[in-house]
Amino acid sequence: MLRRELEVPEAGLTNLKLTLPAPRQAVRVTVLDERDQPLDAAQVLVMSTDAGTPLRRTLFTAPDGGVSVEDARGLGLRIVAEAPGWIQAVAVVQSAPEELKLRLERGTAVSGRVTAVRI
Repeated sequence: MLRRELEVPEAGLTNLKLTLPAPRQAVRVTVLDERDQPLDAAQVLVMSTDAGTPLRRTLFTAPDGGVSVEDARGLGLRIVAEAPGWIQAVAVVQSAPEELKLRLERGTAVSGRVTAVRI
């Protein structure tokens, strides 16, 4: 909910008063294919972009393509959605709205190494 750094002198005492922020509402993330059909079991990784407000969740979409990310509305977020056979989608928002939609396209990530060049 809240992260703050504090310096306490060696063998010292410090009084600290922390006020927790008000609870935030959920954000609904929906993952769709290129035809706007929901994707079931897509992985959705949600991370706060604010170091002072830690949030990191990994969720999997329901058959309707949606997940609910509790306590995330209004936060700066980085959202990554991926599924086998689909190209990963990434969204970064400064202040998370009530609902976000991410669209995945068919494809796959390929990595390799060039070992020879033909001319």
